[in-house]
Amino acid sequence: MFPQMTGTLSCQLPEKLKHGDKIIIKGKTSREFKSFSVNLSQHSNIDKECLLHFNPRFRLNPKCTDGLVVLNDKKNSKWQTEERWLNVPFNTNQPFVIEIKVTRSTYEISVKQKDDNSPFYAFNHRVDMHEANFIFINGDVSISCIQYVNSDTRSPEASHLPAICHP
Repeated sequence: MFPQMTGTLSCQLPEKLKHGDKIIIKGKTSREFKSFSVNLSQHSNIDKECLLHFNPRFRLNPKCTDGLVVLNDKKNSKWQTEERWLNVPFNTNQPFVIEIKVTRSTYEISVKQKDDNSPFYAFNHRVDMHEANFIFINGDVSISCIQYVNSDTRSPEASHLPAICHP
């Protein structure tokens, strides 16, 4: 397991995403959990482009007592229109599993923490999913595993990140 992150954890995906592929992220929120993000990008730097930005924000806004989840993308260094979902499906200092499934038209994101029901988010592809080459995670979490599941073989494949695990 990686310790509490102070920077960005990044790795290159083993291949470009396609319909049916999954990315599974296992980790734990910190005791001081305020926010974190999971980003898919076509470049090794997310400053210019971001195909998917999944950003749980825990009680950062006084008007929203339970926090929110922001979904977005970035084109030419500019964030696009945010999609906001109320209620953050994360608790402080708790393990979680995030599954990002790629469909023809959306990223389907589910979150599992404890034995709770899995919240589900769908984010339409605004940029071709085949452009995703990198994953970035930063914020108030520690990551124990990032798994890429190829839709052709249904088996996990390792990328260049030492945190990759196999079932």
